[in-house]
Amino acid sequence: MLKVITILAVLMSEISLAGIILGDSIFALTGQIEDLIEVDSGKVFDSFAKNGAKVRRIRAAYNDFKATGNRTDIILMNGGGNDVLRNWDCYFFNDDCRILIADAVEVLAKMLKGMENDGVNQVYFLGYYKLNLSARLNEAILFGSEKIEFACSQSSICHYIDPIEKFLEADKPISNDSVHPSDEGYQILADLILELL
Repeated sequence: MLKVITILAVLMSEISLAGIILGDSIFALTGQIEDLIEVDSGKVFDSFAKNGAKVRRIRAAYNDFKATGNRTDIILMNGGGNDVLRNWDCYFFNDDCRILIADAVEVLAKMLKGMENDGVNQVYFLGYYKLNLSARLNEAILFGSEKIEFACSQSSICHYIDPIEKFLEADKPISNDSVHPSDEGYQILADLILELL
């Protein structure tokens, strides 16, 4: 029994947590991005991503992580997609949608500042891609992406990852649900993260 415990301790010492994942179903639904990154990089991530999460729930997940007393050097994250998709105003991209996006981005900007103050060294922020649902919704997605990219550029630890062009070049990057990535899309997102990681 002691030998088994010793072997487990050695194995556990070989596995070190590289960072955490925060976000919504782009990370949480299948876990494919996490799996692809861990296999290709050899780094292990602990996911706090939640299906359907809006930015305030993502902030709460980060606060829950901090409450454990743990810290991390690296965060892979996304956020804001559900704030847009789950608000009817954004299907028309009206002023109420713009206000909602500005509020969500303000929460994300404050999160980035807090992460920097907490000693996080790198945040890799995965942006969104266009959907085949409505042209006005894509305008909202692009508007939000620009705002998030700007907020990221104001942080010394944030690296914004824009998948739009790669998704436009791909054969079928979006799954049959018209929102989440296909296997091809997940591979594109993982590869974009791995280029910077």
